[in-house]
Amino acid sequence: MHRAQQYFDTFINPAGNAPTGIALNPTTASRLELELAEDAKSYLYSAVVSVGDAIQGIQREMFSWSTVKLYYAVFYALRAVLAAHKYAIIYHVVGQKGTPYRLLAASGQAPTKLSGNTHKVILQQYTVHFPGAPMVTQLIGIQKPFDWMMDRREEINYKNAKFHEPAAPLFFKKIASENIRRLLLAYINDNGTTFAFDPDHAIIALPIAAIQAAKTAFAAMVPPAVLLEDDAKFLAGLFRDRHGEMPGARMLLP
Repeated sequence: MHRAQQYFDTFINPAGNAPTGIALNPTTASRLELELAEDAKSYLYSAVVSVGDAIQGIQREMFSWSTVKLYYAVFYALRAVLAAHKYAIIYHVVGQKGTPYRLLAASGQAPTKLSGNTHKVILQQYTVHFPGAPMVTQLIGIQKPFDWMMDRREEINYKNAKFHEPAAPLFFKKIASENIRRLLLAYINDNGTTFAFDPDHAIIALPIAAIQAAKTAFAAMVPPAVLLEDDAKFLAGLFRDRHGEMPGARMLLP
């Protein structure tokens, strides 16, 4: 379970009532912030695993599931950004239905009711709280970046009866024709300024930019968040080809 959710259910709202109006005090706010910091590291870990696994698949011409994993990488990375900025997404569950709420880990704050599934809630909340972020203000072609990424995922999962393999989908053609080792380093060094909004590169470059946004958020935390050494070693090991570890991969880790 997500640690912030578990703490909220156990210590803030043990009766399981609708949470609107339950205000945090200094003690519960401080503890919730600590739990969110741990969740943030878990979300970032999942984002990097998703990108590394996708790159392994791309090297085997497995583009369809790589697309899905890259979409999820954006979702996990943005949830890490929100958690690092002390925003918890919690659920009040009645029967089989869960209603999402946003809760800022600060004294006096109370949950705000949201709507939509978890993915749409995370993307919408990032847009609300970081309206000036390039991933919010820029476009990929004529689409907002998150809409573009969601469409690529839905194209693979729902719009085609057959996966593309071994052929690359149109949005992967440029990447498939070039050296993934060189491209990864270019995306990392670009820092989400150009490639993340280029339709020929965005399928990988946008998740990389989302992970870098999480890294920036981690650096601002007090104390700064870092991954366990074994976790960092494992993650770096995902970014490999026949020549060994890909240059720049460790730059994705906080």
